Amino acid sequence: MYRLAILALAVLLTATLAPAQGVVFTVEPEVAPPGQTVLIIFENRNPYPVYLSAMIPPWAVLDASKQRIYIPASLPVSMPVPAYSKAQWAWDQRDNNKKQVPAGTYEVISYYPLVRLSATLTIKDQYLGVVGTPRPGARISLVMSAQKAAGFSYAVALSYSTKPGITLPGNRVFPLTYDFLFVLSRTVGKPLFERFSAKLDKNGQSTAHINIPRIPQLRGTKIYAAFAALDASSPGGVFTFSNAAEIHIQ
Repeated sequence: MYRLAILALAVLLTATLAPAQGVVFTVEPEVAPPGQTVLIIFENRNPYPVYLSAMIPPWAVLDASKQRIYIPASLPVSMPVPAYSKAQWAWDQRDNNKKQVPAGTYEVISYYPLVRLSATLTIKDQYLGVVGTPRPGARISLVMSAQKAAGFSYAVALSYSTKPGITLPGNRVFPLTYDFLFVLSRTVGKPLFERFSAKLDKNGQSTAHINIPRIPQLRGTKIYAAFAALDASSPGGVFTFSNAAEIHIQ
């Protein structure tokens, strides 16, 4: 009986602690504009369940100085994550005082027993992200954020390359190349390109769309998207601009 108890305890400890190499801890998306809900994902790739400990939070968010800015509620009981499954939580980018955290790089850590798992999250203003799967016939969204340019007009453009870019006054380089696709994206509207010229809302956010033609030969094509917030009083008429987001048509 004693040996059976020891064996059972060993099995429990093995299922709880040993499979760290079979656990994947991620944040989706890894780069997000301010205010976008982020998913914290704990994935068990082992052929047996693993357990998150009771009475401690399953994860926390640390700022650049390693201070915990957000800690969710502790788990009331030990939480099993079944074999080949995921546990996930949504975070609205607010700290424990209910305030939006500023743009920057954050570390999300897990309190998995005896193992420190972490993932990096970057909250970036002046940001453009792609939502949806780019493929022939699909409609994808370009999500934009530039808080400091709230209410400003914007212009989205596409290009086949990010280099050498377009030089702007003030030693700035807009991260797209002036090529045929750039001109096409700035002159052709619907049905291909929607809301490529509009205004950012009061939070400095907006969404544009690309309706990819149903042409199979487009598979494998890589293009890039970026936007600029416009202001007549800024050098070159450009107040700020985003990163160039890659769109790989599958």
